[in-house]
Amino acid sequence: MPVLSWPMMESSSIAQKLFLASVLAPSALTLAWYGYFCLATREGRRLSEAQRAHFPLGSLGAWVDLLRVNRRILKEADPRTGLCVQWLGASKGWAVTKAEHAEKVLTSSWSRTPPHGGNPEAAVAMSAGTFHIKMFMGFQSVGVLDGPEWRNIRNHMSRYVQSSSHLKAQFDCIHGLANEAMDYFLSPDRPQTQEVSHALFTMAYDVLAKAVFGEHSGFLRQLRDTGDTHPVVHALAKTMHEMTRRMGSFNPLDWVYVLDFLRPSQRDFVRAYQIVWSYVAEIVARRREDQSESFLFHLAKSESERLIFDNVQTCMWAGHESTAAALSFTLHELASRPELQRALEEEVQAVAGSAGELRYEHMRELKLVSAVMEESLRLHPPAIWTNRALQEDLVLDGQRLPKGTIVVVPIHAVHRSPLNWEAPDEFRPERLLDTTVVPGSQIPFGSMSSRRVCPGYRLAPFELRVALATFALRGLRVSRDAGTPLPEIRANGAFQLCLKNYLRVTTSQAPVTQAN
Repeated sequence: MPVLSWPMMESSSIAQKLFLASVLAPSALTLAWYGYFCLATREGRRLSEAQRAHFPLGSLGAWVDLLRVNRRILKEADPRTGLCVQWLGASKGWAVTKAEHAEKVLTSSWSRTPPHGGNPEAAVAMSAGTFHIKMFMGFQSVGVLDGPEWRNIRNHMSRYVQSSSHLKAQFDCIHGLANEAMDYFLSPDRPQTQEVSHALFTMAYDVLAKAVFGEHSGFLRQLRDTGDTHPVVHALAKTMHEMTRRMGSFNPLDWVYVLDFLRPSQRDFVRAYQIVWSYVAEIVARRREDQSESFLFHLAKSESERLIFDNVQTCMWAGHESTAAALSFTLHELASRPELQRALEEEVQAVAGSAGELRYEHMRELKLVSAVMEESLRLHPPAIWTNRALQEDLVLDGQRLPKGTIVVVPIHAVHRSPLNWEAPDEFRPERLLDTTVVPGSQIPFGSMSSRRVCPGYRLAPFELRVALATFALRGLRVSRDAGTPLPEIRANGAFQLCLKNYLRVTTSQAPVTQAN
């Protein structure tokens, strides 16, 4: 009887052996990883289905849509402690939803990646998670840096954009742009029921350009006067959409950026990125030439070219999109509260007086405006996700979390946890009037006691308050007709957006002609 053998094993062809190796090597690696994965995660078999480590990525496979993950964590978290297990590959991490735990994690640790040599699986997982952010915003972006490099660029930002004098200097700009947005909404050429988020995104970029770069971009005025969107605004939206898509893609080609020029489907993205890059170069060149007082000028005096470009791009993308989303969410919530819109108008008019003029000094007197803004940020935080690598052991409600553990702070889940708020899914600005918020229960920009709080934690809320107060002073009325679809609420990486927000926009007052 002849001996049976696999023909591939008898062949001496180099090509055949290479083919065989290409099949066997991945199979062997997969089997080895499966064996290690099962051993490392065996304790997870006692957990609920949602908290178990699912081969091959643990919990990471679900992190494609972070808004959905926030909701799942909130559902699966322990009803007493608010803790929920998260697996980074085979490495055990945690998510916290209780306010005091979130505050403790954010204030005790500021690094997002484990120390060198500690928890290598988690380090690889977190690096993969930020890969697309690094490719779009740069490897020296403040959003992905850690250690001394992060502290250096963070200090530059803090000294400039967080001072009270800087906020005061930006008041007229924000107030004027909010009036331009109202002019656009109320233009006779516009339908009463209209999509509002696009104009809010354009307005937010104009504010950012002036406040951070010292630029008068005029994009909103162009939209108001001609109805045309500036190519840079289109390009910013296109590149942000593409980054989000890639963060949830398992297509290997989406991870090889050098091939984008060869992919017909990516030609529009490549052109959009080139528009953004050219615009960044123009801004940097102008600020170096005129030496105007801006964050960019302070940065350019002492830092490398790469660091400057990376952080200008970071500010452009992260600095306007989140603010515009927050304002769009606020109008979305106000559309179902006409009595609250009237109360806002009455408060602002009472503060503005008979002259009907808003000033910087008025902003601290607008309690209801602040409450509406804060409640909107609680219910719809633009940033929905952050994490920390613990720099010391922590004990949370009896559960020990060792140093180096990755702890996720799902901001959306923290804000909607019944452990922190009564009726957490309801829009109730009144709850924030004359009350003290529990630390950690409202963290749209991170903990105010943390070193890694968002660099724009003062500028962004100030911009929202001024814009909302300006809208109220103009008698803004928003509503949603029967049959008008609800806005598209979509995760955009670690942010959430309020898009296609169709509202009926009117005013309680006679038309006001704004000076150009």
